[in-house]
Amino acid sequence: MKYPDKLDIEQRNLANERQAQRVEAVRLIMEGRVLEVERDRDRLARFIARRVDVGLDVATAIAGGKRLETLELTPEQADAARDVTEIDNSVPVAFADRARTVSKAVGRLTTGSGRAKGTCFMISPRLVTTAGHVLPDGHAASRRRVEFDFERNGSRLQTRARFSLDPDTFFLSPQQLQFDCAIVALGDKLEATAFTPGHCPLSNRGNKHALGYVANIIHHPGGRTKQLVLRENRLIDRPEAPDDNNAVEPRDWLLVYRTQTDPGSSGAPVFNDDWDVLAVHFWGTTLPPLDLGCGVRVADQVNHGVRASAIYNRLRALRDQLTPDQQALLDEAAPPPGN
Repeated sequence: MKYPDKLDIEQRNLANERQAQRVEAVRLIMEGRVLEVERDRDRLARFIARRVDVGLDVATAIAGGKRLETLELTPEQADAARDVTEIDNSVPVAFADRARTVSKAVGRLTTGSGRAKGTCFMISPRLVTTAGHVLPDGHAASRRRVEFDFERNGSRLQTRARFSLDPDTFFLSPQQLQFDCAIVALGDKLEATAFTPGHCPLSNRGNKHALGYVANIIHHPGGRTKQLVLRENRLIDRPEAPDDNNAVEPRDWLLVYRTQTDPGSSGAPVFNDDWDVLAVHFWGTTLPPLDLGCGVRVADQVNHGVRASAIYNRLRALRDQLTPDQQALLDEAAPPPGN
């Protein structure tokens, strides 16, 4: 598996353009200054308000570095506030339970002969999403299969549940979505199985992420068994506007994060610690080390994902172009605002 040349060149060029932003973010994280990574201070305050369950005034004080003991916080709020102000790899036990639940939505895309092509995940009981270069058109989708539960339980491989894809019922191409993303209907089970996939709906709800915080990924790297990458993976960049007056378009659909991936990871969901979908992963590589100064150099693991909110907004914009049956399927994956 490899990335298409055009995609790889474009994303490498973008990564090189944004190296300074990554250097600054990684340096702050390594120094334990996680509250300083997010450049949009209003976003950070709203993110903290949601995570800590406090009002915006208290969240703004936390974002500004005010000592927690000077704030009127309940014990639960104080614990949550420490989680967002300190870099700590411990998580509640319920975190693992939720990870197991959402992992049931993640599958491996293969050819009919079983050759791995990428990762995908269910965004509703009927719709699957992946990277656009993995499913470039309906013809490719009709020839692909999805394997769920391709994972190890100790030394034992679990029994896989295989499904076809059904682009005749629903298919949105990368050209229609305008991102490296595709969405297709799940087809029939290819053998008797009691397995029912889970699903992770998309939303454009705000306050789901802030730079400096964790990105968790469930994927099939290199087409291998399902893996969970968590904790030491950080959101480090989010281009919000053209970099210069000659830029063709804003890049506000892009999320950048540090983690270990490979081409087989394309199409994987990127989650926050509440297991909300933040992005659909579509590209990653390791570039020459970042120079943080004072002789400190670290690996430049750079990964790009299409933000879930951008996909959601595009789906809602496309809705009127679909048939009533397709609109019903879309509404399950990207529910109307307020639902």
